[in-house]
This record gives sequence, C-alpha cells and structure tokens, in this order.
Amino acid sequence: MSDLNSINFTGNLGGDAETKDVNGQVKARYRIAVSGRKSDSTTWLTCEHWDPHQNLLPLLTKGKKVAISGRIEEQGWTGKDGERKSALVVVVHSLNLIGPREQPQAERPPSVVQGAGRRPKWEQDNDQTPF
Repeated sequence: MSDLNSINFTGNLGGDAETKDVNGQVKARYRIAVSGRKSDSTTWLTCEHWDPHQNLLPLLTKGKKVAISGRIEEQGWTGKDGERKSALVVVVHSLNLIGPREQPQAERPPSVVQGAGRRPKWEQDNDQTPF
C-alpha cells in the first residue's frame, strides 16, 4: 500500500507571489495564512507553484483568498552556521481564486476557471429548448 500525500486548504496570501527562473521553469513562491478553528490561531504555509499560468501571477497579491491543492514536501539546506536545516513546503498542483466575482469571466486565466461547465449545444443555438 502506498502512502497518500495530499493537502487541500483555503487561506489568504500573506504577500505578493515572488517568482524565480529555475532551469528554464518559472517557480512562484508565496505564503498563505490559514485560520484555525479559533479566531486567534493562524497557521502560515509556504507554497511553491511550478510553471503557473502567466495570467495568474499578477492576481496573486497580498490579501487574496485562495484555495490550494497540492502535496507536502520536505526541503533541506545547510545554514550559514553550517548546520543542516529543513522546512515543510506545499508543492501546489492547483490554485483557485476565491472571492467576489467582480472580475469578468473573460479576463480570468484558464487555471482559475478550470472545471467550469460548458453550456450544452442546444442552449448555444438561439437559446431554444429542445422540446
């Protein structure tokens, strides 16, 4: 039996997404504040998003509410003091913006509106019902 490594959560961006080019791929990094059951508890999660849709990046600004789906990964490095350090990071598989629908549908990037249903063909033709 293999292990399951999956995480889904909603939260608010703690700052604008920072991007970096790594071997020809764009890596966006941002922190998400996730509220706990009690109003005074907040958990901060660091997220990495590899090759996000380029229209999505300008929308990832401080305070935006997002829904994230991904997996947890441990990343390690050697600190300036020579000691080995590590941290848990969420590697993002999908991200959806949550909030008011003030932005017109046509301006949303494809990765934000994924899963949106299409109108059946009979509805597109003069909006007449088939019966």
